[in-house]
Parts: sequence; C-alpha cells; structure tokens
Amino acid sequence: MRINYKYTIFVLFIIALLSCNHSENLYQDQVTEFNEIDTVSYAAIIRSDFSNEVIWKKVCDEIKKPAKKYGPVAYVQRISNKKYDRITKEKLLANLPSNYLETFVFVFDSVSVNNQEHPLLCVELFEKKYRSFYIKPSDLWIAENNLSIANMDFEEFLESVDSSNIFKGF
Repeated sequence: MRINYKYTIFVLFIIALLSCNHSENLYQDQVTEFNEIDTVSYAAIIRSDFSNEVIWKKVCDEIKKPAKKYGPVAYVQRISNKKYDRITKEKLLANLPSNYLETFVFVFDSVSVNNQEHPLLCVELFEKKYRSFYIKPSDLWIAENNLSIANMDFEEFLESVDSSNIFKGF
C-alpha cells in the first residue's frame, strides 16, 4: 500500500488548523457571568459597583479584546451579583471561598466607574497581604497571564504604578 505523504501532511495540517483556538475564541469560554465566586475556574472579576451598566459592558468588551490580533487575552470570569454591590474590599476578602484558587482577584468598583480609564482593582491574596493596584482593562491580560502562573510577582506590578496607583506598564 502506497502512502501519499503530501496528502497526509496536508490533512494533518488542516486538522491542526481547525483545532486551534484563536485568542478571540479562547475568551468565549470565559465570557459567562457567574453569580458566585466559588463557581469560577479562572481569575475572578467581582463587580462591586452597579451604578453604570454601560461602563460595565464597555470594560468587559475591552477585556475580551486580544492585545494584538490573535494575541494574549485575560482568562477571567465575571461575577455580577448585586449582593456584592458597594461591598468593601475588607468584607469581600473575608468572604472569598477557600476553594478560590488564584492568588489575586480583580474588582470593578467605584473607581472603575468614575475614572476615565475605568481601571479595575487587582488585590493580592497570597499570604493575605492584600496589597493592591489598579489596572486598565486593556492591560488586564498582563496581570492575569503573569500572576496566574507566577511568572511575575505582585511586587513587580506595584513598582510600575503611577501616583494614582494605576499600573502603567513596564
């Protein structure tokens, strides 16, 4: 039996191409809004300000966009539950479930609504340090991608914030 290697390679290439998820599609699994923190599989964005639905949707849309075409995206899941409306950082942290796996959490709060850049609060959970900084939605992938695999330390992000405590890049 004679094997046509060119055809076999072509078929394998097509199968690999079809099975690849581009960044735009990878995020689709993370778009679902959840009601409870203990149901998420990725880093959580907890909505604690429900005063402006338009800005919330704008921020969520910005987070979904890859950094570049088919570039990195933030693997996050949104928690939008009115029981978290106006919750303090301290109360939120005290109520995080023990099965929350990440060493950080993002919060959409009043600063996210009122600041023109709509930054989200990133809070360190590792060793209960609770240090924090704000990060623009378009840069959220930088923090999520690096902190979730411990490629970078929280300290490195804190060293790159401006006077408003907003991460400005490396």
